Amino acid sequence: MNIDTVVTALRTLFQVVTGVRPRFRVHGGSNAEKLALQNIQARLRMVIAYFFAQLLPWVRGRSGGLLVLGSANVDERCVCARSPHCRRFNF
Repeated sequence: MNIDTVVTALRTLFQVVTGVRPRFRVHGGSNAEKLALQNIQARLRMVIAYFFAQLLPWVRGRSGGLLVLGSANVDERCVCARSPHCRRFNF
């Protein structure tokens, strides 16, 4: 499965509810649409990782959960470094 499949499902849900389909900037969307779609990709990856971490032990007949480790994308770090709030971290 590809993350695009999940993003497409969410975009379709948004379109059904609002009547408008958000698009990436390269396809004629606005900055707000682009940012929202990029954020949803990152957040969906996180939700999927936690979902699997909580349920895989159950699937295997075990109790507990798994540790989820993540990392920041280099692009996210560059965006953060440009904002006044994050400059104090000296990226």
